[in-house]
Amino acid sequence: RMNNLAEKEGVWFVYDGDCPMCNMAAHAFRIRQEHGALHLVNARDASNDDPLIKEINRRQFDLDEGMVIYCQNRFYHG
Repeated sequence: RMNNLAEKEGVWFVYDGDCPMCNMAAHAFRIRQEHGALHLVNARDASNDDPLIKEINRRQFDLDEGMVIYCQNRFYHG
């Protein structure tokens, strides 16, 4: 237990665990801790030549019905 505020080094993210937006942000930080960089891709702005976008289209994932997570060569849609 830290008794002095000066002992808290680094960045501290304090959030309301009952807030859905806060929980989503905290989850994004956990992803970064576990997997490294979290890359955000706006499919509306992305090039159709992007290999990730091509594969999402090939698999017929409907982005109007859910988002896509690609991690360790696996796709998750929902």
